[in-house]
Amino acid sequence: MPCFKLSDDPVHISESSEETSLYVETMHPGSWSQLERSCQASGGFLISLASEKVEREIVGKTELPSFWCGGNMCPDSPAPPDSLWSSGEHHINYTNFASDSLLDSRRCCIKVDLMQESSTWANDSSSSSSSSSSVWKGEDCESVLKGICQFRVGEYLDRPVNLSGTSTLPTAIKLRWETEGRLWQPGRFSARACHRRSLSPASLPVAEEERCRGRNISGEEGRERKKEGRRRAWAVEVGELRPFSEYEVVVVASLDSFQETKLAEIKARTRKSNRIYCHLFNCHCADTDVMMIIATATLVVAAAHIFVAACRW
Repeated sequence: MPCFKLSDDPVHISESSEETSLYVETMHPGSWSQLERSCQASGGFLISLASEKVEREIVGKTELPSFWCGGNMCPDSPAPPDSLWSSGEHHINYTNFASDSLLDSRRCCIKVDLMQESSTWANDSSSSSSSSSSVWKGEDCESVLKGICQFRVGEYLDRPVNLSGTSTLPTAIKLRWETEGRLWQPGRFSARACHRRSLSPASLPVAEEERCRGRNISGEEGRERKKEGRRRAWAVEVGELRPFSEYEVVVVASLDSFQETKLAEIKARTRKSNRIYCHLFNCHCADTDVMMIIATATLVVAAAHIFVAACRW
């Protein structure tokens, strides 16, 4: 059997309190039975069009002009006798066959054809808009088309794992993490570090607006070498942090336009610094010895000013 790979990203995800369904295009065309077996090998089936809403959502997101769905009305159809769909579902309240569906004993596998429909704004006959609609037609089961597989899943988004944080500078933490490689890869990450406590008694209090620092990462930004299989690795630096402090770090993974998120959490520390850092004219230092030197020098300067003033009198 030829290998029919699936796209790396779902074309649509339908989420409800009862179940989540993913819809994924096949990367290569094939006959109806070839693509049905390919979907089944990955734990799914060719798409069952349960309602007009589902069909419109799929049609609005795919760029395929025609594609195989799970409908099969052939004498040797794998669908149960009381069902149109290879998944065995009973969607008797919705069909969308074209008036010239071409269904017959030879063209008994069902494809979805997209077509453009135009509508004119009510008050302006010169303005019009177009959108995609679709109809079902019978097709020779050996015809070669792409298809859309449907998967019912409990979760679909890969989670960040092996999160670690290393202080590269006194004011920055380098974050590294991987994805498990089991599910769909996130399209976006949010990395956030929030100040938990200072590790030096000489540190000044942290203002609320300075407590958390973070950044958003999208696409290929921060991605390191490709890991084994579908696993990926990222490395991102979060800066503008307080020296010698402990931070709570959270990395949240998401997929654009979809609801599910996955996160990983750790505690990480910035390292000591011998420098003086000024924040909005308030200077502080993370190293106690240096603070003592600064305090001593300040006292010496103050004493010198007093001595000079006394001599003038």
